[in-house]
Amino acid sequence: MKTILEPGEPFVNQEMLNRSEWVMNDTILHDDTFKIHDTEEEEANHLSELWRLTRAMDKRELAICTMRAMEKYPFMVMQIVAEYVVRIKEGKK
Repeated sequence: MKTILEPGEPFVNQEMLNRSEWVMNDTILHDDTFKIHDTEEEEANHLSELWRLTRAMDKRELAICTMRAMEKYPFMVMQIVAEYVVRIKEGKK
């Protein structure tokens, strides 16, 4: 994965986008209300930036985000855990 960006180049984490797409398209989740941008490029940039920002969060901050996600979308959280378990079983992380 490319980590160094040229000046003015938008940050897009394609691996994270592919993983989140798998989660969003799975049978448990069929809700398009998560779309917040007009174009796929804008959404890809926004979600990649959000992913990058969460890397700097500490344990307590991540716990709060997880608590909020669990309250709002418990099946999504379970689907993400299931996706993680599948990746671990396949030797990916």
